[in-house]
Amino acid sequence: MNKKGFNKTAQFENPKESEGYKKLIIDLEKKIESRALSSDELYTFPITERIRGSKNTYAEELKRQIEAKNTQKKVERLENLKPAISEKFHGYPNLPQTPPKIRRQRELEQMSRLSQGLSEQVLIKKQNALAYKSLELEKDKESNHLDVKKLMDDKEMKLMKKYSEKQVLVNAWSQAQKAKELQDILENSQRKGVKPRSFFESSEDEQKYKSKAEDEALQTNLEYELPAESEKTAYKNASVGPKKYENKHLTKEKAQKLKEYLDNKAKDTYQYKIKQLINDAKKQREKERKNYKKSY
Repeated sequence: MNKKGFNKTAQFENPKESEGYKKLIIDLEKKIESRALSSDELYTFPITERIRGSKNTYAEELKRQIEAKNTQKKVERLENLKPAISEKFHGYPNLPQTPPKIRRQRELEQMSRLSQGLSEQVLIKKQNALAYKSLELEKDKESNHLDVKKLMDDKEMKLMKKYSEKQVLVNAWSQAQKAKELQDILENSQRKGVKPRSFFESSEDEQKYKSKAEDEALQTNLEYELPAESEKTAYKNASVGPKKYENKHLTKEKAQKLKEYLDNKAKDTYQYKIKQLINDAKKQREKERKNYKKSY
């Protein structure tokens, strides 16, 4: 049953609206009875009697109709607000209506779930932000630690380099002093004509044996190399102090040979090579400095 049919049945059920129909039915019944009594009226045209009414009755009728329409509209509005539940047909599926309290409770539960989900999302975002910041701080700390370690290593390497250069310079200086002392001893021996035994007589045992062995080898070489010259000089200067002149000449030659031997030996040492490397580095640095100044 649809709403339109339902509303029409409601109109007939209204007692105020059925009064007009009752009057109309009574009038029609009276006319039928009067026509049956008079046979002459069967062949004549029926003329309905005109009801002469007053303005008051017309106004009351209008007012009644307006009130009936208003009540009908109110009823329709109320029917529209009701759920679509069948009340007349048997077995028609009724649509249940949720009570307002339960509906409000469900809305509140949904709102609480939404608020809880939003709060959890905000908390997760904050935790992620804190974790990201902590990770960035850890990375910065690690990078700073590596930088500091690198700086310390560089400083240590520079200090080690300076120390090694210092040691090389000290060793080179000591070697230069020893060479100068040896040269002075040789010059003094050349002036005095005395053999420089102080250089070969060292306080340390190893240096003593080593220097003695080298001296013996050198003297044997010198004796084999210069026998004829010593005889010639001895024969030539026999008249003018032959022993003195011979000793002086021999010591001079031996000193020269000893100096050449020591120079050649010093060139093979580690200190001499380091000294040469330092000198080459200084020359290269001066050259690069000049080129750098020229470029600007």
